[in-house]
Amino acid sequence: MLLTQSRAFFFHMLADPILLSSERCKVLAEKNHWSLARAEGFVNGEMFRRRGNRPPNHLVIGIDEYCLGFRAGYFERKNGGASGSSLSA
Repeated sequence: MLLTQSRAFFFHMLADPILLSSERCKVLAEKNHWSLARAEGFVNGEMFRRRGNRPPNHLVIGIDEYCLGFRAGYFERKNGGASGSSLSA
């Protein structure tokens, strides 16, 4: 019985993208120690990038938590990190 309820909940989550993204925001906020606003911005920034939408100017230049998260999600890094620094002491 529990397995059937879990499956029904899973399929409900797939059918309701708003609920899915809401849960994802909560998980991201906890995992990365972000505010909920920053996590929501991150998820929305990813959606804008994946859909090929251009971000509104106020989200690109804003400094609040939501805007910071939006830019982190929209402007995806392609490299795995900095390696071989060119700075010398």
